[in-house]
Amino acid sequence: MRIIVARFGGALLLLAFLFVLAGAYYYYTNYGLSAEKLVKRALRNGERLKSYYGALEMTVQQREREQRYFAQVWFSAPSRYRVEVFASYVGDGPPAQVFICDGEKRWLYSPEVGDFYLISPLAGPEAFTSPFLLGTFLEEMGRARNVELLGIETTEKGNYYLLKVIPAKPSREDAWGKVWLEKRSLMPVKYQFYDEQDRLYRTVTYKKIELNPRLSTELFRLGFTLKGPEFKNCT
Repeated sequence: MRIIVARFGGALLLLAFLFVLAGAYYYYTNYGLSAEKLVKRALRNGERLKSYYGALEMTVQQREREQRYFAQVWFSAPSRYRVEVFASYVGDGPPAQVFICDGEKRWLYSPEVGDFYLISPLAGPEAFTSPFLLGTFLEEMGRARNVELLGIETTEKGNYYLLKVIPAKPSREDAWGKVWLEKRSLMPVKYQFYDEQDRLYRTVTYKKIELNPRLSTELFRLGFTLKGPEFKNCT
């Protein structure tokens, strides 16, 4: 009888130890990290990216009217990218705008002209920024005046760190924002911008992100046209 009680007590102690260990691990992985550390890790992960593909949706609140845009983004390190912007779902028609950067210059496709025209002949950091690029947003988050970890959000699609970000230079329209970082990759999958009256005016949601895919150099050349839509497979 004593042997059984001893074994039963030992099992309880082991379970208690495992419970404490699991609790400590949960606390460290979820609350032990500060917002500053998360941002630094996100920036490091962004710098390590060799390429990515993203399909995103943007909604803009303008008084009582809501505008929606859709975009596909291809990026190849260090500075080549292609952005196709649509006024409706991809595949319902040609893109309204196409931005292409070959690593040295940027071009914008104008439907009115029916051709590309050069918009950035000079090389430099400013030549490669775009509001649709993950790197641009990560850099802005890295320069933020203040970042606060609000908690962790779990959905059917995954687990995310939720951050509140005060930009380096707040404005009336861009006073603060919320950022959802995917817990494993620390890539921003959703961000919302609020004005100084705490009204939501813009939301960007990535429907799909592929990290480090193989991208052909043809994507970043003028005259290249995609044969089929990709966004509809991501909604």
